[in-house]
Amino acid sequence: MTSPAPVVTVVIPCYRQERYLAEAIESAEAQAGQPVQVVVVDDGSPDGTAELASRYPGVELIRQSNQGLTAARNAGLAAARGDFIVFLDADDRLTAGALSAGLAALAAAPHAIMAAGRCRLIDAGGGPIEHPGPRPCPGGDHYDLLLRHNHIWPPAVVLYRRGMLAAAGGWGQGRRRAEDVELYLRLARNHPIQCHPTVVAEYRQQPRGLSADRGAMLAALDSILREQRSYVADHGEYRAAYVEAEREWPVYYGELLADDVRADLLAHRWRDAADGMNDLLRYYPRAARTIFAQAVRWILPGRRRRARDTGS
Repeated sequence: MTSPAPVVTVVIPCYRQERYLAEAIESAEAQAGQPVQVVVVDDGSPDGTAELASRYPGVELIRQSNQGLTAARNAGLAAARGDFIVFLDADDRLTAGALSAGLAALAAAPHAIMAAGRCRLIDAGGGPIEHPGPRPCPGGDHYDLLLRHNHIWPPAVVLYRRGMLAAAGGWGQGRRRAEDVELYLRLARNHPIQCHPTVVAEYRQQPRGLSADRGAMLAALDSILREQRSYVADHGEYRAAYVEAEREWPVYYGELLADDVRADLLAHRWRDAADGMNDLLRYYPRAARTIFAQAVRWILPGRRRRARDTGS
């Protein structure tokens, strides 16, 4: 007799994403031949999230005061009945066959805590974005690999064994940014991770925030990296990867923040520029030094011209 297909829980945390929620729910319910428990966690959203979720008879709705994304995901984890679980952000979508691809990958790796597939990028309207996406997931020691580069990307590409994830503590409560990076590293310390090449999620790219968001991302990544120090100190085989992480982790958001600071300087938004420079000095000083040198080149010629024109 064939064993029944395992139930997979899809947790969809939602805050101010009502306009995309139906797409997320329907992509979860469209997993043909796969029993799915869909749990929407309304994290105190001021829009019509709860009302929209209630229109789907098969969806279980959890409502809570706004506590942030990790708390919403952990609330879904606590309510999950499936042996496996996916966390689908409300503005992303699962592809057809996403769950069966993850289950097949875990069946091939019975000791792995999670199976990570791939994503493709979509724009705010759901159209495709020409982008290669994350690097192909390599084999090997995933803690070492994740220190060097996050090859997993958004939560929706990962299928977890629910019991093992719960035993590992779930999502780091209270984290506001880069919480997925922290979770992947924490799990990779103690458990095998399986990768597979199937595209299982569509990752929506929203317009990015302001300089404060870049600085907050730099701060979050710096905090996560510092949390790895004691573990790396006890496991010398990761020292080279850690050194690479110290050098490379700040670059992406640091360069974005540096561009914001330059724009703020040119627009005479001095307060924003000063805040951005403070973050760069703390987390990505190389860019701060470059901007300072550029500012000197901009300012001194202007002062010399003014001095020449006034005869002083």
